[in-house]
Amino acid sequence: MNSTHSIKRKSTPWRIVRGLLGASALLGALVTSSATPARAAEPELVPLVTFYSAARGDYFTTTQPEWTCKALGGCPQDPGYVVIGIQGHVYNPALPQPAGTRPLYHWWSPSRADNFLTSDPAWAGSVGDVTLDHDGYRLFRIEGYISTSAVVGSVPLQSFWNPSKADNAAVNGLRVRMPSGWSYYRTEGYLLGPKSAAGSKCEARLNANHVDTPWTALGNYVNTWSAPEDFMGGDALQISASGQTRIDFWGAHKSVSGDAEIAGADFPLPGVNKFMLIGKVTSGRVWVPGLGWHEAQQLFPVGAGTKCLEYNTQGTSAGDLQLQINDGNLGDNAGGPTVTVSQWW
Repeated sequence: MNSTHSIKRKSTPWRIVRGLLGASALLGALVTSSATPARAAEPELVPLVTFYSAARGDYFTTTQPEWTCKALGGCPQDPGYVVIGIQGHVYNPALPQPAGTRPLYHWWSPSRADNFLTSDPAWAGSVGDVTLDHDGYRLFRIEGYISTSAVVGSVPLQSFWNPSKADNAAVNGLRVRMPSGWSYYRTEGYLLGPKSAAGSKCEARLNANHVDTPWTALGNYVNTWSAPEDFMGGDALQISASGQTRIDFWGAHKSVSGDAEIAGADFPLPGVNKFMLIGKVTSGRVWVPGLGWHEAQQLFPVGAGTKCLEYNTQGTSAGDLQLQINDGNLGDNAGGPTVTVSQWW
């Protein structure tokens, strides 16, 4: 437990033949030419972040600290690129390659100003290699090592291709809905969560530092968790819920899991069950196992309960956890589920 917590808390062989595959980016986006030597302070996992330039029609995905800090609020934004978000985490390229992983190769073509991220063994090589078969692409760097198999809570890194823009994108396909024109063609591997100390305790089912007295998340209200022991970056949470919500004036009741019918665009969180319990954080971001990172104000499903959520506030101050019913009209609701939040730090 760090000092801030202790003060605030009451301690308790496929071959690409389309040579145009790539993601065009500014030459200035390529900051480092090779992985740096391992140091004792190197983290095991590093975030993989995606950016997009509408002017260039370009998706650019990297673990370079000079770029990831733009997504995490540690350095100024690039005027030509907007942050799509953290896709997940890969093993640090500055450390030895773990078993069960493949390198994520970042190829660069000076003649085309194109980037191309892949784990395909057909593109294996050493930093500095140049291929004459594909418009002179040079292996610029290894972005990290990605798991070849799905594990509990991991999310896929998927590659998409847009022939009209001669652009590819490597993103968490569960979180990033690609625009028209991009089509999926390959899964590069599986991204991991941040593996924070608190998250590891939660996943190991160690006793929580705090467990709520059960409380009611009112069905006609956006409820803010009281966080009696504070809610801070690095914390892990598990939410459990039970009971029903009346969702109209005629007495229809729904459980915390909602309807089997999927919510449309007129619901707060489309694509999940209507009338289920959902949540969000108001600042920072939260890792939702099996779905990926959700930035502030981005809703995620809760239902009867979550796995180990991990909260990150890098680049911002801590916010609140809020819960509500996935209903486009909260005003005619009544009652609400009984909620318990378990917390690790």
